[in-house]
Amino acid sequence: MNGRRILAALSPLPIRCLGVLAAGLALAGTSLATTPAKWKESGYAYNAQGVPLSKVLEDFSRSHGVELRGASVMTELVTGSVKGGTAAEFLDRMAGTWRFQWFVHNRVLYVSPGADMVSERLEMPREAMVDAKTALTGVGLLETRFGWGELPESSAVIVTGPREYVRLVREMVSTRDRADDYEAMVFRLKNATVDDRTVTIRNQSVVTPGAASMLKSMLSGTAAGGGGGRALTGSGGFLNDLASSRSGVPMPSMNSGTGGSSEGSSGMATGSSLPQRTNTSRGSGSGRGVGVEGDVRTNSLVIYDLARKRAYYQRLVDAIDVPQQLVEIEAYIIDVNRDRVAELGFGLDGGGGDVRAIIDPAGVLAAPLAGGSSLVVSNVNSFFSRLHLMEREGQAKVLAKPSVLTLENLVAVLDLSQTVYIRATGERVANIEPVTAGMLLRVTPRVVREKRGNKVSLTVDIEDGKVMSAATSADTPEVQRSTISTQATLPDRQSLVIGGYNTDSTTSSDASVPGLSKIPLIGRLFTGTRQESQSRQRLFIITPRLVATTGVKG
Repeated sequence: MNGRRILAALSPLPIRCLGVLAAGLALAGTSLATTPAKWKESGYAYNAQGVPLSKVLEDFSRSHGVELRGASVMTELVTGSVKGGTAAEFLDRMAGTWRFQWFVHNRVLYVSPGADMVSERLEMPREAMVDAKTALTGVGLLETRFGWGELPESSAVIVTGPREYVRLVREMVSTRDRADDYEAMVFRLKNATVDDRTVTIRNQSVVTPGAASMLKSMLSGTAAGGGGGRALTGSGGFLNDLASSRSGVPMPSMNSGTGGSSEGSSGMATGSSLPQRTNTSRGSGSGRGVGVEGDVRTNSLVIYDLARKRAYYQRLVDAIDVPQQLVEIEAYIIDVNRDRVAELGFGLDGGGGDVRAIIDPAGVLAAPLAGGSSLVVSNVNSFFSRLHLMEREGQAKVLAKPSVLTLENLVAVLDLSQTVYIRATGERVANIEPVTAGMLLRVTPRVVREKRGNKVSLTVDIEDGKVMSAATSADTPEVQRSTISTQATLPDRQSLVIGGYNTDSTTSSDASVPGLSKIPLIGRLFTGTRQESQSRQRLFIITPRLVATTGVKG
């Protein structure tokens, strides 16, 4: 016999043998353990004379009731006596002398050469790191002697250890789901729209992502918006990984185009809807594609994912698909003779520039806003009565009075524009380029809900311009533009007034004395040219009104 095993204790040999047997039986009853507790209760010693290292480890494993893996490559010969106060200490001394690594998992003793150490980066969301570490500890796989480093900002962990240990950790935290666990789930939306909403404003498109694009973008970790969103990559996203690690689902947040209207055209709309088809997403956590599609015909979300995530997706859809407040936007765009502005019942006290104030529909004077500029209307009914009178006299002109219903947080647009076309010629090519100018009013309402009453926050963008001269083959048109961008929060049914645009115009007309101007030779004495100059002030009056809708929380 080349070697003999000795249990390091001071009891008689039969008792030592019983102790070894008891330790093996106890270990057999404990299926999962990093280092079995029984290994710490008794020592172990081995005397060898030229015994292969693999044989020593086989004898140790047999006496402790575990399976040995990885020892076949260890051919070194062991000579001498090795003792340990505990079984784990014995293995540590052997490993230190013959340079190998060991760990125990699920009644299997894994050994490998010391050079067989690897490090691997495992993608994992921050919230799943603690759960993964707890789970690995619970199943007895996590070994403190090896490395476990968390990178919360990078959503990853670094695992270091023997190749077999790293493989077990990787398989444990990234379990693949079977194809049978996937199904297509359909969620019909009642209030939210599944497709993207696109509004074209002066050759630019403003895109509001629909439910499908928003969900798809959150799954991929990219920003939503822009013609139906982006394709999802194979790496998935942070929320998708989080969903896989916790058997849940991810939480689901202005592109170019062409547009413009011809001369004299006008239109006010809340935007046009362009059906978009979302692409298929693929998450790294599940190992299969997570598909998100929008069915425009039925306004439904079609999601292909694990069946166990249906309840989570349903809660997500319920949170998104809620009624929105309807807001009526009424706008007056008025040109008033500067000399007659005072007759409307307010005064301008700002010395020029933009003037903003609130008009109380009940006729109560509104307090001037900060900044030294104010616009006060003593009585709204009197204001509009005087306005109509001045309009009949030619001293005022209502350019537009649009009114539209829109949902909160969606833009409403008024575009009164003039487009001229210029010819751009080259050596062998000629192009027609449009030049658009006119009045553009863009209003986005947002409801501010308070206990004392709801208010409306308005984001207003105004562009006022005109084409100064017509385009010809010899010259290019001159375009004049002025812009205002402002925000204001005001109570429901009160009005925001923006003024301060001054326009000067001069008109020429022929004047003559009827009959006498037709007399030959002397008729020119009874004719002349009359010039009239006008200076007008342009006012924008914007009034939001909340419309009662069923299901909207006040």
